[in-house]
Amino acid sequence: MKIFKTVSLFILLFTFTFSFSQMRGLGALKDLEMVNILNNPEGKETINLDKISGSPYLEEQFVKGILGNKGDDEKLSLYIRYNVFSDNFEVKYNITDSKVTIIDRTNKFDIALRGKKFIFTQSNYIFKETGTGYLGMLSDPDAKHTLYKRYYSEYTPEQAAANTYAMAKPAKVETKYNYYLKNNETGKFTMIEDHRKRIIEDLPMEFQSKVKSFIKKNNLKMRGEEVEVEADMRKVVDYINTL
Repeated sequence: MKIFKTVSLFILLFTFTFSFSQMRGLGALKDLEMVNILNNPEGKETINLDKISGSPYLEEQFVKGILGNKGDDEKLSLYIRYNVFSDNFEVKYNITDSKVTIIDRTNKFDIALRGKKFIFTQSNYIFKETGTGYLGMLSDPDAKHTLYKRYYSEYTPEQAAANTYAMAKPAKVETKYNYYLKNNETGKFTMIEDHRKRIIEDLPMEFQSKVKSFIKKNNLKMRGEEVEVEADMRKVVDYINTL
């Protein structure tokens, strides 16, 4: 039975994936050509992909992750990386493989990377342009409220030098993120800032006073390394679930 389920997962993976291609570094940023069309309909600006700094990936290197059929106990251990710019996951079966499988954007799979589960979600509130995308799940999905993290890429065009004494700035792509709190009873998402004062204003009124006291009592800074901020955000949501 276990072998049958594993084979079925492989079949499902191939059914819901598209193309095998060799991808190198910023080659995946060819989608940035669409920036010219969307922002410059007259086609006056061009993007030189060779001169873009930054990366479209959450991490450049493939790392061990888990892919499973949603709702099934059977999982595959694969090498995975997340292309934030195109909002999809790429997998290799072996780290030395030159071929990359691009997983179709679907809710058919559970994906875990660096101990964080990513779920494909439909929300016009979060994903204003596409209506769907991936969210990193940071807290218990079965609690009253769940904390999610949405990664996105921000593209900044090349900036010419202001004068002969200044230096031109190359075009760049940066990975950024926002936090969202989901009320699991209503299904509503609310964006909350990773800031010890502004997060209070983002929360529903009935939580604000108590959360303010909780943050002060526990001296939550919500600054520092990303992992430290993430830990503080988790503490706030865990506390909200006790109210």
